[in-house]
Amino acid sequence: MPPNLPLTHAQRELAASLLGERRSAITVDAVIAGDHDGEIAYTPELLEVDTCCPMPLQMRSKIAQAKASEQSRAAAAYHQRGMIDLTSYSRSYILESFETMAGPLGMPLIMQAEPYPPCVRSLHQLQSVQLSELRRETHHRGKMVIVRTISRLLLHHHFGVAAVEDESGSPRLMYFFNTQHKSGEAAMPAGTVLAVKEPYYTLDRSLDLWSIRSEHPNDVLPLSRNHSLVPLSMRMSTMAIDNKGALEWKHDGNVALRPANPGGYALAVHFYNKGLEKVSDSEITVKRDLLRNRAHANLQLSRFDAAKADAVASLILDSDADTELTRNLDYKAYRRAATAAYGLRQWATALHFISKCIEQCTGPAPADVVGLQGRIAIRVAELDAARYDWQAIIAGLPTRQRIDAADFVRNTEVKDTETHGRGLFAKQNIEMGGLILVEKAAHMLNMDDPAFYPALTYDASTDRMRSRMHAFWQDTVFKLTLNPSKIPAITSLYDGGYDALPEEGRMVDCQAIIDAFRIRSCLDHNTLTINTPFPGQSKEEFGFCREEPHAQGGGIWLRASMANHSCLFNAARSHIGDLIILRATKPIAAGEEILISYASNDNYELRQVLLEQQWGFTCDCPRCKAESEDEYEIRHRRAKLFQQFVQLKETPDPENRTKLKSLANQLLATFDKEKYDGLPHPFIIEVHDWLVNDEWQFQEEDNVMKAVQDLARACGFRFDIVGEQVHVKALPNSLLDKRLIHALVVAASVEAGIGTGGPVADQLRAIAYKLYVTLNGLENGWEEFCATIETTTVSHVLLAR
Repeated sequence: MPPNLPLTHAQRELAASLLGERRSAITVDAVIAGDHDGEIAYTPELLEVDTCCPMPLQMRSKIAQAKASEQSRAAAAYHQRGMIDLTSYSRSYILESFETMAGPLGMPLIMQAEPYPPCVRSLHQLQSVQLSELRRETHHRGKMVIVRTISRLLLHHHFGVAAVEDESGSPRLMYFFNTQHKSGEAAMPAGTVLAVKEPYYTLDRSLDLWSIRSEHPNDVLPLSRNHSLVPLSMRMSTMAIDNKGALEWKHDGNVALRPANPGGYALAVHFYNKGLEKVSDSEITVKRDLLRNRAHANLQLSRFDAAKADAVASLILDSDADTELTRNLDYKAYRRAATAAYGLRQWATALHFISKCIEQCTGPAPADVVGLQGRIAIRVAELDAARYDWQAIIAGLPTRQRIDAADFVRNTEVKDTETHGRGLFAKQNIEMGGLILVEKAAHMLNMDDPAFYPALTYDASTDRMRSRMHAFWQDTVFKLTLNPSKIPAITSLYDGGYDALPEEGRMVDCQAIIDAFRIRSCLDHNTLTINTPFPGQSKEEFGFCREEPHAQGGGIWLRASMANHSCLFNAARSHIGDLIILRATKPIAAGEEILISYASNDNYELRQVLLEQQWGFTCDCPRCKAESEDEYEIRHRRAKLFQQFVQLKETPDPENRTKLKSLANQLLATFDKEKYDGLPHPFIIEVHDWLVNDEWQFQEEDNVMKAVQDLARACGFRFDIVGEQVHVKALPNSLLDKRLIHALVVAASVEAGIGTGGPVADQLRAIAYKLYVTLNGLENGWEEFCATIETTTVSHVLLAR
């Protein structure tokens, strides 16, 4: 039995989201046993600082059964590894088993397969075998099976399943993960012939059947029934279609493109492919027509790589044949090439193609072509000078979450660090609040997306469960199959030391080799959690940087993901749709590393476990070093005092003021003044934030200003008022916190009085505004933020009277 491991951050959050309670940190077996109610001793193993919330009995039972089943069946399967499967399954039994899976599954509990590499060989390099020759719990390297579906493709969120049989009539169930099922049932009707490369034959734990499982998109290849590798018994009885010529296939493709044909774009691509197979060398005009039309169909399917290649290949480029007709055809080709390049975010290439497109026009260019040219010019301006029309972008939220914008990353570069692999560095000096980068996600998925689904994933190799990432992983792999040119950008990210294949990304049998498990490892180590955009987000206080403890969305930003973690970060991130904005929270010198926060948990032990489990490292920033030197008993006492302080603070009772001050003093006493001088800590910040609000409530002006200065120092800022001049400076270990911004606006409100104004108040408000924009990315929500504070100030003044 594997050792008990703490629940992952994602699983704690899932439990909390189901119960509406505080997050818990307990072992999987404690959840299963149900012996975690009430308070658990605070130990490094259990990492408990809060009263644990009980997990629902149904979930506890489901996890227990699944885990026990996985362990026992995995053990049984392991002992049968390599054995020939002598079980004889009847066709009716397989089809009955298939139909049992047609009902709703609810939230899936996914048993993650052990990582294995995809096939890198072509079909003609593989030996064809029968289903009866497959060995249990084995990846059949160097072999393939040719099967035909004998059922519809049954779709669930995270997989597709179909009943298949080989030429001998031997039936099995086959599971498709990651990509094949994303294309829908119409893409794989009954009777579809498939070549399954290096099939993985494994035990279906839910039905207790030995089945074929495919995880990699290039391991399954649909075949025409007349393909040379398809057995005679599976070939079509009529040969009428074989007699069609290229022109007839072109006609069929054009008919498929008509709006009345659902799924017609994919069918049109198929017909154009058949036409290109039939076209002769003398039919160059037909070949170009097929390529040009296929480019149009591929554009509609978001296959921009293929669309661009087809459009370019269809160009006539013959000065001797420069007629109105040829110019019109090249106009179409250039336009499609420009649109494809735009979809691939290749701005210079898109600009070149659209310019060539306009050159083909004998008169004024159509409005949509001029519009595309204008959009490309806007992207170039964003790329070079960060000239974004933010209000236009925000106006489209939340319905348009994929933002049409270029990346502004020229202020940064990726280099090796001394101790933490690669990192993100500033190429020039960046002032506090300055824009570091704006970047569109390479891929993003949130809870509003059709491809999203909630799921618990159990990885037997780590004995770890997760509630996020599975939908994001599958959707990312699917999008990479559409445009394989994007594979190197994803796989260039840190993959946790995954044993990568040199052939990854290479085209074999017209499909790109994609190691789905390596993509998952890249996502595991580089995904940033995001909140789903919501109505009114642009008017909400800190709406673009709001942290949701149970956020299920995630995204990959190729440049921003290169930033390493520090609890004392120097860059704050905010999100607008699928754009990420990084701003400097303190001055950053040219050549200095840019650091962001991956995990904001206030508790030292929980934070380190989360970083280790999710990203494979522990933090050694100055704050973490200081905490690691504290004795365990001190950290334990500190956590308990903080918990009591927060609970009492949230209890509206005037008599608690004296108790809170006593707890605050006790809590601050757990920090060695010399060691923590200039080192911000969330517990200390929370105490000083309460002191600001306490003095604010009682309208003691001098005390309020002193409390704000103390809070600023607790955040690592130097804050002085000399005469009518306000000086605020971020020190090297400063920590920009929303509570500091709130306190500065409070100080401005108190300093100004009600409607009296003043230079000190104006400066305090201006500084707070700058810090607000730094955290939130943009000024949206600022006025609402200030209005709330000013309204509260009026209420405090009236009560004080």
